[in-house]
Amino acid sequence: MDSFLTGLNISSTATVNIDGPNAASIVLLGGGITQVIGTQTLITAQALDQFGNVDSGFTANIDLLISGNATGPVAVSIVSGVGSFQVNDSVVEDITISLVDNGTFGALDLSSSAIISYVSGPATALILSSVNP
Repeated sequence: MDSFLTGLNISSTATVNIDGPNAASIVLLGGGITQVIGTQTLITAQALDQFGNVDSGFTANIDLLISGNATGPVAVSIVSGVGSFQVNDSVVEDITISLVDNGTFGALDLSSSAIISYVSGPATALILSSVNP
């Protein structure tokens, strides 16, 4: 080391923030199942980046469209990349839950949907009646 640097204390620090990619899509998880009518069904919405990782920086309310006679919220609240909600149906039918693109999310892919088949439950009683000849 050169003598002119003797006794000098040279130090520096730097903060480096590495941000991952922003959310590229919202996916709905929990569909593709069969439920007995009257049973609550949990659906999860996740904001995923282009690599399939949850974007923990994503927070938004996204409108929902639920087909048929099913009941559920009109929007899902996604906080830190994840949100969930429940749907229910009292009618035997297949329902589709879709995300509504109201034009405020730009290139965010909202094409995911969840389909749930609601079916009758098992018989709970056997009723016999007499027939008069």
